[in-house]
Amino acid sequence: MKIILVSDIFGRTPAVESLVADLLDTLDHAEDIDIVDPYQGQFVPFENELSAYRYFTDNVGLLTYSNLLETRLAAQMPVSHAIGEFSSNALLQQPPEQKKPLILLIGFSVGASAIWNIADRFIDAQNQITAIGYYGSQIRNNLNVAPIFPIQLIFPQQEQHFSVAELTEKLSGKMNIDVSKVPYAHGFMNKLSDNYDKAGYLEQVNKIRHQISTREINIY
Repeated sequence: MKIILVSDIFGRTPAVESLVADLLDTLDHAEDIDIVDPYQGQFVPFENELSAYRYFTDNVGLLTYSNLLETRLAAQMPVSHAIGEFSSNALLQQPPEQKKPLILLIGFSVGASAIWNIADRFIDAQNQITAIGYYGSQIRNNLNVAPIFPIQLIFPQQEQHFSVAELTEKLSGKMNIDVSKVPYAHGFMNKLSDNYDKAGYLEQVNKIRHQISTREINIY
């Protein structure tokens, strides 16, 4: 299985590298984890979350980030296909053992929202991709997406600018979506965030590790 971590507005940081290290021992090879970030690997030092948000908004934006992720994901697919048009014939030609999910996307904040934005662009890829998205607050602005592949959406206890309860209610019951709330704040998985929560981080890392090691990737 290939894992692709899709970072938040901070980009590729020591905190993201630490998460990679925490997941590595469940994989066969180090190259099984890839990182997608808004700044394409360039380290950008931020004073705080506000400066990171302003830089991301002014220099990248969610639409560009979503398109970047789509391009990177298309390059990782086990068979070639045009972006947004996965070949069902090519999928059927794969050996049975390759029909299990081969790519696990894990996104945080804008990374989760970017995953959501492209979740309907890979036709017939539901057996190739699965995803986990943490506190993707911008999902609320694009509720028309009908994910083709299964995605677990994990939201914080509350958000400053909208009702988490209302959003989860709108998402619940839709095909390929599993929605849950955790008793932590937005950013709890990022060691650079003011809302980082060690207990919450370890709890979720252990859940991800279990899914990877047992290949228990749920299909909703």
